[in-house]
Parts: sequence; structure tokens; C-alpha cells
Amino acid sequence: MKRVSFYTIFAAKKSDIDAIKTIVQHFKRYIILRCLTHRTGTDGHDHIIVDVDLRDQAISSLLSAIFTFRFKNPPDNFP
Repeated sequence: MKRVSFYTIFAAKKSDIDAIKTIVQHFKRYIILRCLTHRTGTDGHDHIIVDVDLRDQAISSLLSAIFTFRFKNPPDNFP
């Protein structure tokens, strides 16, 4: 899996809309896959759908994680 660059996270932390969209887009497939649920339709067949409430909660948690992320200074002996 590709990683989100440091500069994208840094820009998102400073409320750059494009950076935030990039991060959400990066995790969107993973979030959707984790939010799938089985429902029985009116026809009696099982259907796999995205639980929209759970997806929205996951995206909200991702945004919260972005804004509460803390950068640390590297140690003095860091190369």
C-alpha cells in the first residue's frame, strides 16, 4: 500500500482542503471495505451494502486523527 506523504499530512494539519481530500481519497477503499454489511432484501436474498452511518463515522474519525496528529522533533543525533 502506498503511504501518504509527510508533506500531505503536514498540509492537511494546516487545513489545506486539497490535502485533506487526498488523505480521505487514499483511505476511501479501505473504509468502504470495512463498512460492508449483509442485509436481507424484500426479495429474501442477501445483499452486501455499505453502511453509510458507519462509513461517515470512519471518515469523521480519520479527520479527527488528522487534526490531532502531533509531529515530534527528531532527536539531536538524527542523521
